[in-house]
Amino acid sequence: MTNMKQKITLLLFMISFLSWEGNAQTQFWSDTFEDVGAPSSGTRTPENDGGGVFSTPYPSYFARVTNSDIDLFFGSYSGQEGSKFWAAEDNDGAFGSGNEEQQIDFTNINISGKTGLSFKGLFAANNQNAAFESLAFGFTHSDYIIVEYQIDGGPYVPLIRFFANNSVGTGVNNKSLAEELSGDEIGEGTILTTSFGEFTKTIPATGTILNLRIRVFTNGGSEEIAFDNFRLFEAPVCTNPTVPTLAASANPVCNSASTTLNITGTLNDATQWAIYTGSCGGSLVGTTATSTFVVTPTGPSTTYYVRGEGGCVTPGSCGSITINVSTVSL
Repeated sequence: MTNMKQKITLLLFMISFLSWEGNAQTQFWSDTFEDVGAPSSGTRTPENDGGGVFSTPYPSYFARVTNSDIDLFFGSYSGQEGSKFWAAEDNDGAFGSGNEEQQIDFTNINISGKTGLSFKGLFAANNQNAAFESLAFGFTHSDYIIVEYQIDGGPYVPLIRFFANNSVGTGVNNKSLAEELSGDEIGEGTILTTSFGEFTKTIPATGTILNLRIRVFTNGGSEEIAFDNFRLFEAPVCTNPTVPTLAASANPVCNSASTTLNITGTLNDATQWAIYTGSCGGSLVGTTATSTFVVTPTGPSTTYYVRGEGGCVTPGSCGSITINVSTVSL
């Protein structure tokens, strides 16, 4: 019986955990770079949006594009959201010397009342022919992707950065952009490939207005970079259950008889009432999403503890009731 109760407790925990995971974040802003509904709020302001020639496919560009709009060394990107994404290659070739870095600002994103903020985005780059360079390896410049955020007019804070991962001049995944993890302008983390990959970063602050910006440096052919589907998330508002009051349909009860617990309370964002004996959170008897639960107490008395659990809530205090068991023979 003890093993069965342990298994029930473990199952309840797993269900609660999975339910919490499913409600962990709520999206409140996005820019998919599509023609309609992007960005979902605020303003996107690119430094440029086009290529170095008047017709596609562009050989050099900083632009909102489809695969057919750009001349890629490796053929085409895959894994993008929708049809449009933003891409860059040889920025100064498109816009002239001194324009190697191009920037997009995403401004006036309302974060008032929001907490637990995080960012997600899709990123891709040419990892096929050792295209990217870094000052850390003795080159004259660093190619990079840098995403930063600003809250309420404060300083811009780095959110995620990609730099060249090594100086090996040939081969797949050499001189490729990879996530930089330690501030040294060397990509030690996940390598960007021609298939878009998702990256998630926490924004450990909040306020009223958030601005994002992305800065991209590329000054040569085959230095091909793309990004897509930027999103912002918040932790959902989660309301814990009330502490229930309990009554029994019969109390006391005869030996081996059952009684119904009547549970008065509000689950709010919890998914069920959990009934325990021994202590609050002790030995699990069972769960119910209704206001009643049938129990069979043992003598001379059994105390039952009930609290709301599941979903995003944090288990708290229990309501309790003691059921007395009569041993008088009738």
